[in-house]
Amino acid sequence: MIKAGIFDVGGVLHKSSGTYIFQDIIQTFEINEKVFKKAWYEIIDKLGKGEITEKEFWRIFMEKTKSSKPLPKRSPLLREFIKHYDRNNDVINLVKRIKNNGYQVAVLSNSIKPHADYQYKIGIYQNFDVVVLSHEVGMQKPDPEIYKYLLRKLQLEPNETFFVDDDVNNVETAAQLGMYGIHFQNIKQLESELIALGVKI
Repeated sequence: MIKAGIFDVGGVLHKSSGTYIFQDIIQTFEINEKVFKKAWYEIIDKLGKGEITEKEFWRIFMEKTKSSKPLPKRSPLLREFIKHYDRNNDVINLVKRIKNNGYQVAVLSNSIKPHADYQYKIGIYQNFDVVVLSHEVGMQKPDPEIYKYLLRKLQLEPNETFFVDDDVNNVETAAQLGMYGIHFQNIKQLESELIALGVKI
């Protein structure tokens, strides 16, 4: 019997703005996409696990890209993120209905501190009973340990939960652990799959 719903954030509770952020960084530091991607993917997980601060991230990034451009006053990780922030209100309203129907609701998100701080500020996490963010716990999806950590917080077995994410790799890990994994595509598809699971929405 399902007792809790677990939701990813970026791409589910709000639409992804990664492309805008990437382009802004490339233009700001006057580097090409290949140089950007190499540096970004070498260090972003350290920021996502809280192993380095944002200040340290930019110091390493500048070293790796050999950019001599100054770091703007407003974080390039944040300015396009805020500018293009687009809540998925259909999903947020669904979360509220699920909670009102007696289920626990939780967030499980790969996050970086500047994005999470903004989302705390605007109340994206306020409807949730449990919030697990990668940079706060030192683990990231699809590492099974972060799912197990959340299940312990919820005090539930995997088969008592469903998990919604727009990344199929994260959904597959959840399913391997015994959770009901849902690969999010749109609100109608999500509602249909929840109804099929017997979740009251």
